[in-house]
Amino acid sequence: MHVDLHCLDVPEQVNYKPTSMMLNLLYHKAPQYFVAATFLSIVVVVEVVVVVVVVVVVVVLIVVVLVVVVITELLCNYIID
Repeated sequence: MHVDLHCLDVPEQVNYKPTSMMLNLLYHKAPQYFVAATFLSIVVVVEVVVVVVVVVVVVVLIVVVLVVVVITELLCNYIID
């Protein structure tokens, strides 16, 4: 592999190493620390996505409540006048 990498141009070398690492991961030939780090990265990404979805849902609910309050206030003012 060492000889193979030096036969490639620099951009190809940059692409080759992560690609070979991911292939080793997929074929269960990667070192254990790499497997653990990859799993941890996936867990962190999932947690971030869940937090973002929860925040978006809360913001949407707040906007809906504010719209309902404003509409109710306008209707009450219209009925009183």
